[in-house]
Amino acid sequence: QDAAAIGKQAMLSVVGFEKEKLAALCEDAAKKEGGKAVCQIANELFPKGYSCAGTEKAIGHLKVLAESDGALQAKILKINDGFHTSLMEPAKAQLGKALDEVLPRMQSPKHTIYMN
Repeated sequence: QDAAAIGKQAMLSVVGFEKEKLAALCEDAAKKEGGKAVCQIANELFPKGYSCAGTEKAIGHLKVLAESDGALQAKILKINDGFHTSLMEPAKAQLGKALDEVLPRMQSPKHTIYMN
C-alpha cells in the first residue's frame, strides 16, 4: 500500500516491438511526463509481447507513442499499480524485513512439492 501511495500508477500491454525499441519508447514517455515519472518494461510475456508499468501519465504517453509507432496492440490493463518497477521499492523493503523476521522459524517442507 505504501508503494501505491507514491501516486497513480498503471500497466500497459504492448505487442509488436523488439525489446530495445520498446525500452526507448518507455524512456521517451517518462521524459514527456517529467519529474519523477517512471515507465519501464515490467514483464516479457512472449516474443515482441510485453507489459510495461509506471506512473499513470507516463504509461498514457507510452500508449500514444506505441500506437503511433505501429504497435499491434497497446492496451491499458485493469491494474492500478506499477508492479515490477522501481515504484515497488517500498514494498520490497517491507517484504524483505518481514521475511528476515520469519526466517529463523522456517523449516524444510514436510511433503513433496510439485510445480506446474
